[in-house]
Amino acid sequence: MELIIFFWLICGVIAASIGSDKECGCLGFILGILLGPFGIIIILLIKGNKKLCPYCMSRIPAEATVCSKCQRDMSQEEKKQEIER
Repeated sequence: MELIIFFWLICGVIAASIGSDKECGCLGFILGILLGPFGIIIILLIKGNKKLCPYCMSRIPAEATVCSKCQRDMSQEEKKQEIER
């Protein structure tokens, strides 16, 4: 019985660490605790609220206008993508 509880707790920690990259670590922990390995799969499928900076390839919030790592302006890149469409 303790082994099952330990396994479910480990699933919660794994799902929380995956979810923290997607800004939903608490949700990941809850899903991991309640659903076990299925919670990990669900949190892997959640897209999250981040995008890649086209200059330095770091993950930044989707609504950011300036990259926090390389300090480049994202609004110019978004305008270029809209023109290409």
